[in-house]
Amino acid sequence: MKKVIYALLGATLVTGISTSAFAEEANKNLQELTPVVKPMATFYDREPNNTEATANPFILGHEIEGTLDDGDYHDYYKFVPSENVTYTLQLSARGGTDIRMFVSGNEWSFTGWPGEELTLQFKKGQTYYIDVYKNSTDEAIDYSVFTY
Repeated sequence: MKKVIYALLGATLVTGISTSAFAEEANKNLQELTPVVKPMATFYDREPNNTEATANPFILGHEIEGTLDDGDYHDYYKFVPSENVTYTLQLSARGGTDIRMFVSGNEWSFTGWPGEELTLQFKKGQTYYIDVYKNSTDEAIDYSVFTY
């Protein structure tokens, strides 16, 4: 009888130790795989922002929401990175297809279409502009610009 009790206690002890070790390993793996999501702010289109001189301020890593109405061809956003960074920018349009995103800096400029991802390097202290624009005047287009 003692042998049976010792066998059961030994099995319980081994199972408890291995379960504890497994739980610690699983917790470690979960911490390594769990993404950290930064809070995202939304910057809304505020008129007038139809030129670089009247551009709305923006911070990379966040989102822009706006509308290009009849007669409103451009919405400009301006930002100055506080460090050298690489970000992807993507334009999403609702209500029309004749819309583009023009991203410009001192040394370069790129044009993006809805759904296209532009991965760009930005230098600390330089001024950059995002110009969301449309070519036609007969449709209002709602848009978003995502940066990640």
